[in-house]
Order: sequence, then C-alpha cells, then structure tokens
Amino acid sequence: DHRIRYYVNEKNIGKNDLVAQWNYCLSLARGEYVILATDDDTYEPSFLETFIPLIYDHPSIGIFRSAVISINKSGDIIYLENVLRPFMSQAELLYKYMANMVGGGIPQHIFKRDLLVKKGGFVSFPCAWGSDDATIISMAENGIVSSSEYLVRFRWSDINISNDTSNATSRSKIKARLMLFQWLDNIKDSVTYINSEFDLFFKHYIYSNFAYYKKSVIVREFCNYPNIKSYFDISKSGIFSKKDMIAILYHYIKNRILR
Repeated sequence: DHRIRYYVNEKNIGKNDLVAQWNYCLSLARGEYVILATDDDTYEPSFLETFIPLIYDHPSIGIFRSAVISINKSGDIIYLENVLRPFMSQAELLYKYMANMVGGGIPQHIFKRDLLVKKGGFVSFPCAWGSDDATIISMAENGIVSSSEYLVRFRWSDINISNDTSNATSRSKIKARLMLFQWLDNIKDSVTYINSEFDLFFKHYIYSNFAYYKKSVIVREFCNYPNIKSYFDISKSGIFSKKDMIAILYHYIKNRILR
C-alpha cells in the first residue's frame, strides 16, 4: 500500500532517548494529524472512524482523546478509566490531572501536527516520564475533545517502564518529575481559562493546591522508587523544607532499608 512508509533507524534512538525517537517520528510524518501508536497497545477498529467527524467539527482543536481500557499482559481488562467530558478547557484538563481524574499516556491521543511542530515537538524529560502529560496539556490551549467510547487498550506488563525500579531508572524518574513541575510552574500562569464559573473554580483549585500537588507526587514517586541519589536531587530542588526532607528520609529508610 503506497500510503504506508516503513523506516528502520540505523541506531536505536529510543534506547537512549525515547522522546528523541518520538520527535524523529514526528519529523517523518506528512499528515495533518499524528497518532503515536505504541507497540503493545491496541486500537478498536472504529478508532479513526469515530474521530474523523470530531476533527472536522473542531478544526481549531489541537488534540483529541479516546477513553482508555487498561489491560494486563494477557489482554484481560483490569481497569476502565472515567469517561471525560466531550470538550474540556486547558484549565479543566490541568485540574483533572491534579485531582487524579485523568491519566497520562500517548497512544490514546491524536495531535494536530503543525501545532505540535510549532511547539517544538513532544516535551522531553528523562525516560519520557511526564513527557506525555506536559505535551498533552500544552496542546490543549484551545481545549481538548474526547470520545466517550473506549477505543484504546493500554497494556500494563512486567516490561513497562512503570515497573522498572533499577537505581538509574528510579533516579531518572524523580528528575523527570522535578522537571515536569518546573515546566508546570512556568506555564500555569498562561493556561487558557474560559470565562465560566467552572473555569473560575479550576483556576482557584490549581493555584490553591499546586504546591501540595507537587509535593505529594514527588513523595509518592520517591516511595515507589526509593533511591538515595534521588533523595539528594529532591533536596537540591528547593521544593521541600528541612522538616519535609526528614520525613522523606524516613520513607527511604522504611521502604528501602528496613523492609
């Protein structure tokens, strides 16, 4: 089929920098819209058929999203995420990230290619950890349109990076989270708010809870992937007080040394 082009890298780009591979794929794309399909997730046959009319109806929107089914390595369903509203402002999207009402992920999204290129491509953090979140939020400056249908199956398995607790990867994940929050600090003042009572609430929530959200995610990440070098990375970030760092050190001792 002449519409399909297949490329083989001379070197394994993704092994050293996954986001660099994503952006290389973006450089090869020619269509008006881009889907970054991952190798172990699956799409329902009606995925494109569902989104084509939504894309035509919303030409100013830079990003579209499907509801997601989480599956295990055998393909069994393990979780159905909450269905999102058909249209959300950028402020509502950020609010729902902070309130843990929406998960990240790349394959369930359709990106408007020229806007993604204009923004410099996918946001790059170590191990691509949080790169999906930042890119999605950035692309939603005019809002995000979602399908209520479950059209993507996201696979969790033993080889996911989420399950990699090696010291090098753990430290990279912590560094990526710190970079993500620096990125969010820089963009939250420019988030698009629609003049509605809902967006006034979202704005108040974002500003009132951002510091707590940042701390809670870093602590959770550290508890999941405790690493003494990460402890010093967190300490140098300036996010936490000395009292906070003592509490985090307690978590490190409890989870890594005493278990």
